[in-house]
Amino acid sequence: DEVLGLTAYTGYAGKNAELQAWYDGYRFGDADIYNPWSVLSYLSKGGVAQPYWANTSGNLVLAQALHNSDSAEVDQLLHLLEPGATVVQPVDPDIAYGELESNPSAIWSVLYMAGYFTSDNTELPEDPAYPRALRIPNAEVRSALRREVVERTRQIAGNQYRLQTLRRALAGCDVAGVQQELGATHSFKAEK
Repeated sequence: DEVLGLTAYTGYAGKNAELQAWYDGYRFGDADIYNPWSVLSYLSKGGVAQPYWANTSGNLVLAQALHNSDSAEVDQLLHLLEPGATVVQPVDPDIAYGELESNPSAIWSVLYMAGYFTSDNTELPEDPAYPRALRIPNAEVRSALRREVVERTRQIAGNQYRLQTLRRALAGCDVAGVQQELGATHSFKAEK
């Protein structure tokens, strides 16, 4: 109701669907919540949809989480980029960011607590063993995650030319080309 009131007041009522797609989708208990920072930024910047919240930091948490993930977690993260996709994982509210290196499965809890994921399963919020269907809340977060995945892929590929070659091989279902670009045994993690 507050967002609808703001859009009516500022003259952007015709953009409610875009605003919702980009910045709504968080779930807190029984309430569906928009990202207030992004809504206010959207309205003050002339109604232009951009990843305002994601651009407030360098997405270090996301970059570190991707770096420390194994291939199973990366596959699940890539699956989440599909609209409507979910991944069922427990969320431990007591896991700290520093645990990512020693505990790759901490990625789900860390990214959930950082706002990259949300869940409609909000019962038992303090139970770290309770499985939750996690999802990306909106287009803003999806764009940040997609951008980080592309950046990680570019790092693995080595340069922009190799990234384009990899992209063409992927688009053309050229398994040999993909293996050549990534190396048959190369993992998603970049060389240290």
